[in-house]
Amino acid sequence: MPPFRIRTIGGNRRVGIVARNLHEVRLKALFKLNLGKTTGLRVCLEDGTDIEDDDFLLSMPVHTRLVILKPQETWRSDGVPNFFAALELLESKSIDERQELEALIDELLAAGNGNYGKRVVLQEFRKQLISQAHLESRTENPAWFKGLSPRFTNKCDVMRNNCLRRLRGYVREAHKAWKDIEPQCTEVMLCLKGKLKTQRGTWFDRSASRNDRFCTPEGWFTCQGEFNIPNVPLSPLHQPICQLGETGTVQQLEPGS
Repeated sequence: MPPFRIRTIGGNRRVGIVARNLHEVRLKALFKLNLGKTTGLRVCLEDGTDIEDDDFLLSMPVHTRLVILKPQETWRSDGVPNFFAALELLESKSIDERQELEALIDELLAAGNGNYGKRVVLQEFRKQLISQAHLESRTENPAWFKGLSPRFTNKCDVMRNNCLRRLRGYVREAHKAWKDIEPQCTEVMLCLKGKLKTQRGTWFDRSASRNDRFCTPEGWFTCQGEFNIPNVPLSPLHQPICQLGETGTVQQLEPGS
């Protein structure tokens, strides 16, 4: 029986099997790829070719890579599904999967491909892949806390503290600018202070409830641009947790920087 390598359209791993026909490929895919009792599975090559004939399947070279699709899934051969499947690894908690992809990227970079645009993309992807932003406590990621007070036991504590410090700075700057202006500005300032007293610094705290934070559960947030510019075509993404300590040195960056 010839050997094949199978995976799903968004799968993070490839499994080796041997099969005598399409029926066996589908049966083993159900078990090996944890597809449960899914029916109507399709089998195709990575170039998008559907395999519907046993003779065609058996004419393939050994270790041919096959993609298993559920009935509602479609496969494009232009690399887009592969690209998004790779991006899914950024959310993976599997160290083995991350290290495997990291090693592959290192090989591609070491090959010295002259396409510098691709090299830049690969380098940036690798930085995100080895990021430890998903780790939360001082025990898990001690290098991130280098230079910070021992009172901080997790990254969310740091983000809350930085947010409150930034807010206090806003009040001080506003007070300097408005203290010699018309009396009604004093009322505005008192109102602002009152509102800030109710803020607990949770805007960039990824552990806070959805209504109390601006960021995603992973810590990402988008910058909407300057208040007086009506249309921002593409809101930049920020990850202050990455900015604050991925290299082991705490940089002077705060949420909103």
